[in-house]
Formats: sequence, C-alpha cells, structure tokens
Amino acid sequence: MFHRHSIEFDECEAYLNVQTYAEFLVTNVVQDAVLISLRNCARPIVEDILEEALDRVTGKYFEDPKSKYRRSTNVKYLPYVITSQEDEYYRNIKWPTNSEFSVECGEQKIEEFINTWNRGEEWLYCIDFVFQSCDSGSNYYLYEVKWSIPTQAYPIPQAVASVFFTIEVSKIKPGIYPVQVTYAFEGHQFVHKPGETDFCEDFLQNIIDSKIKFIKQINF
Repeated sequence: MFHRHSIEFDECEAYLNVQTYAEFLVTNVVQDAVLISLRNCARPIVEDILEEALDRVTGKYFEDPKSKYRRSTNVKYLPYVITSQEDEYYRNIKWPTNSEFSVECGEQKIEEFINTWNRGEEWLYCIDFVFQSCDSGSNYYLYEVKWSIPTQAYPIPQAVASVFFTIEVSKIKPGIYPVQVTYAFEGHQFVHKPGETDFCEDFLQNIIDSKIKFIKQINF
C-alpha cells in the first residue's frame, strides 16, 4: 500500500493533469521502496543487537555450557574468543573487525589461524591474495593458501593442495563487528567456518595424492 504524501498543489489529486499525477505517483513509489529496503536491511542488525544484549544481561551469553564462547577479560570483542579448553577441539583466533581489516591484515590472520592446525612439520605453505569482489552489502577478499611437502627426491613438489579463504567485510554492520571468514579445500564443496569444524591433515594429503595419481596416468 502506498502512502499519500503532501504536494505543493491546491488542487485535489483527482484533478491533477496526467504528467503531474505521474510524477506524484512515481515519487511516492520510489519513497516507499526506499523505506522498505531500509527496514529490511536494518531489521536483522537490530535483532542481532537486541538478542546479544538480552543474552549478556541474563548471563546466557557466557555461561551456557553448550556455547562455543566463554568469558574473557583480555579482549575487546568477547563473543568471538574461544578458551584453551575448546581450543583442543575447534581452534580459532581473534579475527579483525570491519574497521580494522586490510589485505595485509587478512593475510596475517590467515597465517595465524592455519598455524593452529595440527599437522606435520614437513608441510610448507605460501599465502597469496587473489582478488577482491563486492556487492551492495559487503566486500569479499579471496586468499589462496598453497600446501606442499618438498622431499629430497622432489625438492620441487609434484603437486600442491590449495585452501581458499574468503573474508567478508560488511558495509552495513558497525565497524566494531568482526569480519566473517569461511574457507574451503580444493575440490571440495563443503564450506568451513573457523571455530566450527576441525582440521584434518588428510584433507591436504588426499588432494595431493589424487593429483599425483592423475599425473601418472598421463602418457607424454
């Protein structure tokens, strides 16, 4: 339903000429569309803030034994810090906020995060920033972490395994909110989130083994 706004005419709307009435109608439609869009964008943010505030007041935010998050006194943004007890299962780090993020910062944090993974010392890696994309609500930064195991027989690895990290920096949420991070292993569709799934070294090894097996089947 469209709202009727006041216009600078003494005449009744029914007696406006076609051009004037069309301009009046289009203006109302545009204004209504803008208001609806703003309400839809703001609603999830407001709901998240209210839910978090309620949980903080009731103590549920930090005291729920099933929660991944625990009380901490040495960080500014508490919800995204995991204690050493949970660190034994799903390891995570403190990721930067939307206002703190930069391409260099993203690379440093990815390196900090992958160094929490249990893996053999023989694994080597390099981190490359691939590209940036965006939509109306966020900027997205894609990084590729290439893993390999050089040996004496093959100082230049026969194959590498890639892990792709995407860091989402919101244009809508306040700057104090942390960036959203996801990652996926090469050839896999499942998308992981730091602190929610565990790393398995076999993920990398299986990728490399599959590539080497494929290469050996090629006749030059």
